[in-house]
Amino acid sequence: VGSDGPVWRSLLDLDCILVGGVRGYGKTTFLFSALLALLQQHSPHELQVAIVDPKGFDFALFDGLPHLWTERVTSAEGAAPLLSDLVAEMEDRGEQFARLGVRALEAFNQASPEQLPLLLVVVDEVTDLMLEAGRQAAALQRSLVRLVSKGRAAGILLLVATQNPKSEVFSTLARGNFKTRIAFWVSEAVMSRTILNRGGAEQLPQVQGRMLALIEGQSQEPLELQGFYLSDEAIKATLAGLADRPYSRLTDLERSLVRYAAGQLAGEFKIEGLYEAFRGRISKRKLTTLAQVWERRGWLTAPQHRADPRRVTEKLLKEAGRGVEAAEVSPEGKFR
Repeated sequence: VGSDGPVWRSLLDLDCILVGGVRGYGKTTFLFSALLALLQQHSPHELQVAIVDPKGFDFALFDGLPHLWTERVTSAEGAAPLLSDLVAEMEDRGEQFARLGVRALEAFNQASPEQLPLLLVVVDEVTDLMLEAGRQAAALQRSLVRLVSKGRAAGILLLVATQNPKSEVFSTLARGNFKTRIAFWVSEAVMSRTILNRGGAEQLPQVQGRMLALIEGQSQEPLELQGFYLSDEAIKATLAGLADRPYSRLTDLERSLVRYAAGQLAGEFKIEGLYEAFRGRISKRKLTTLAQVWERRGWLTAPQHRADPRRVTEKLLKEAGRGVEAAEVSPEGKFR
């Protein structure tokens, strides 16, 4: 809420968002309010979320939601492969867009029968994550930079937050590609400059939820806004309502893949076999990314040996059957 009343912006207009501020002044509550607003309005087929939660407990309430692209990651060790998978997803979407001659997610979904969801990647405490990453820090940084600079067209947006912004952690390239920057109160002007590229956040009233928001191309000066307060009870009640909705996290194509693997491949999620059966509808890279993501969700078994295929689990079969009647599925994806 601003001095002239409520201020709402589309996530697509905000693009990638950098949020910073001292602990206890509303940063995490802002992340929750943004997520809840989006999740209540959009199904998993329209919006999916990946969460990196280095503290390990702040976002535990979101576990099990149908909108999750993969299970919540709680360490730098887990964040590196997740961000790498997201880069692979971005590249695969780019190839799909090129085949249809389109340049953005909205245009692709208008032109293709296979709909793709918007992917929102929430990375909390990114400074600590980078500092703890050790030898994986460079890979994390590369993936982060690629996603922030190129993800918007592919429908992949980042919401990155930190309570201890350090300029040496965010390269100029990474910070320069965040279209939206939001700063809660910070103790030093250098922290404000790291987030907003200017001072000012250190002069904010020390009020929980008070922020400066700078949106590139929409304003020359940051807007001073007051964020919403959300109690834990309100968050839990809203998330419980979302969990009760009869969503399936699978697209029609993904249902077809599962059913074909179960019925024609003896339950084995074989990349080559699925690629041949669904040639033209999905790439090998996308199949590989799906297999990795579904393994992390517990939907596919982990292979004991490198040459072994993953196997479909009962959990995944149940997910494939949610909201549809049991049916035989052909490789073309037609329910019969």
